[in-house]
Amino acid sequence: MAQHADSGEGAASAEQAGSAAAREAASHRPAHAAGSARPPAALVILSSVKWNFAWQRHHSLARAAAASGTAVVFVEPQLRDARQVVARLRRGSGAAPPTQQVPEGVRILRWSPVDLLPGATLRRIRRLLGSAAADETMVLQYVPSRRGLALARRLGRGRHVYDRVLDWSRVPANWFPPRGWRRVENALEREARLVTDSAAMQRKWAERGLDSILVLPAADDEFTRHPWSSPRADAPIGYFGTVQEGIIDLPAVAAVARAHPVEVVGEVDEASRAVLRDAGAILAAPVPVAELPPIIDRWSAILLPYRVGDRRETLVPAKIWNSLASRRPVLTLGLALPDGIAQHTVPLDDAASVAEAAIAAIERGGDAAPQRVPTWADAWRRIVEFASPIA
Repeated sequence: MAQHADSGEGAASAEQAGSAAAREAASHRPAHAAGSARPPAALVILSSVKWNFAWQRHHSLARAAAASGTAVVFVEPQLRDARQVVARLRRGSGAAPPTQQVPEGVRILRWSPVDLLPGATLRRIRRLLGSAAADETMVLQYVPSRRGLALARRLGRGRHVYDRVLDWSRVPANWFPPRGWRRVENALEREARLVTDSAAMQRKWAERGLDSILVLPAADDEFTRHPWSSPRADAPIGYFGTVQEGIIDLPAVAAVARAHPVEVVGEVDEASRAVLRDAGAILAAPVPVAELPPIIDRWSAILLPYRVGDRRETLVPAKIWNSLASRRPVLTLGLALPDGIAQHTVPLDDAASVAEAAIAAIERGGDAAPQRVPTWADAWRRIVEFASPIA
C-alpha cells in the first residue's frame, strides 16, 4: 500500500520582483534528501479557507506543526476586492459554521477591514509572531495572490512553501481566483519550495525541470484513535463536508437516497439542499472535526461523489484518509485517485445503477482495510525536510 506517494504587503507588480540571483539559485536547487531537519520556530499559513470552515489540509498541517513545537499563525483569506466583501456580508446572515477547536500553539488572524490599509496585515502577523526571526519562520502559501507573495517574501526568508492543492484555472468563479494569479504562480515556481497533493501536477512540474514533493492527504488523530465498530448494512450511507452545486454529484446522491437512507453532515448550499431533501436525505448541521467519528461510526459506508469534470485528475479530497480510517466501504464518483488509495475504495463510475452498486458494496463489505494509515505528523515532517534552508 502506498503511504504518502513520494516522488508583505506589496504593490501590484510584486510578483515581478526578486533578484536574478535568487531566481538562479532556485533553478539549481538540489534534490531533496531525507534527514532530520529541525522544525521551524514559527509557521505562517496563508490560508485559502477560514479556520471555522470544514476541516481541511490547512487545519491539519497547522495542528501537526504546533504539536512539533512550532508556533503557528493561521492567516485567514484576505478579501481581495469588492466582490468578496459583498459575498462575505451575504454569507454572514446564514447558518454559523462549526467552531473548530484551536489547538495549543496555533493563533488565528482573522480578516479585518484594517487589512485594507497598506502594511497592516504584515504588522498584525509580526505582532503574533513575536520574537521569531525571518530565518526561523516558514511560510506555507495556498493562494497565488500578489499580496500573499509579498507577505511571504517579507516573512519567510529561505523557507517559503507553495502548497498547490487547487488548480486555479478550473476553480468555480465564486471561489474568487486572484487577479493575475498565473504571474504570481510563475513567481512562486521560481522562488518557493513546491508541494502538491496531485500526481498530475507534480508530473507537469517535473517536465519543466521543477523539483517538488507529493504530499497526499492523511488521517486526523480523531479518526486514527477512534474505536471503530463494525458497520451495519442497514445503517445510513453518509457524506461529511461541504456540499456545493456543481462540485458534488447531486443526482447520484439523490438516486442513492431514494433506495437507501443517506445522511449528509456539513454545510449545504440552497440549491443542493432542495435536491437532497426531495430525495429523502437527512441533512445535519456541520460539526467540528472532533465530533465527526462518533457520527460516522453509525454509518454503513461513506459516499464521496464528485462532479468536477476537468479537475478530476488533480482532485484528491482531503477527507479521503479520514474516510478510509473508518473501516467502512468508501464509495467514490468522479475521482482519479492514486493507486495506493484507489485500491481501498469502491469506484461507482461505471455502474449502470449507482444506487444498486452502492447497496451491493455495503452488503459485500469493504475490501482489505489499509494496514497503515498515514498521519498529518508524517506529512508535516516531509514538508519540513523538503523546505529546510539550503546551506
